[in-house]
Amino acid sequence: MPTPLPIADDAAPVVLFGGTFDPPHEAHTRLADAARRKVERRHAAPAWLAFVPAARSPHKKDAPHATDSQRVEMLRLATSDIERCTVWTDEIDRARSNEPSFWLTTLQRARQVLGRRALSFIIGTDQAANLHRWREPRAMLELAEPIVLPRAPLTTASALRAAVTLASFWTEEELLRWADALVEVAHIRAASSTIRAAQGAPVDTPMHPRVIEYARRNNLYGIK
Repeated sequence: MPTPLPIADDAAPVVLFGGTFDPPHEAHTRLADAARRKVERRHAAPAWLAFVPAARSPHKKDAPHATDSQRVEMLRLATSDIERCTVWTDEIDRARSNEPSFWLTTLQRARQVLGRRALSFIIGTDQAANLHRWREPRAMLELAEPIVLPRAPLTTASALRAAVTLASFWTEEELLRWADALVEVAHIRAASSTIRAAQGAPVDTPMHPRVIEYARRNNLYGIK
């Protein structure tokens, strides 16, 4: 059975944001909130954000630096000031049986929990350009609406459409849907990999003060 998703109001739309979050930073939260606002405008209703930390992504070779429990706790600290926001640990919980974190499975399990309420998921333009390589991409779009965040160099709707067109996979209707999915928000230069590589040196990627303090106390990322 899927892990319960701690969300109130059974009529509100839900926006899923999956990732390693190793560590979570303020760009994660700011961009997720921008995506949430797009969903709220589309549905004319308040929406919930659910961050979904991945236990083991089939698309990444490197294992997370922090433990699962540490990443979950940092996410809870990073999102503690955001209204209508939660952390859903379903991917981590089901990984105990060595199941990889395929996003299709996550969406199917979210649909089990949420029933018929509106469901969206956040991805970057780089991921959207390669979604045709993921497991059953059309099935994913039937389960939930994509909300696409700009990542350089794909920062405009026209650039996103050109990139997904190169796949020779999507129909014309689907290409229009991809272009409409882009969130018009300023690109933020931030990356968890920069924090990990810096090993405590100053970086431009901002983190919530509570996350910094947690990382310091737990000897993570060389933060002193």
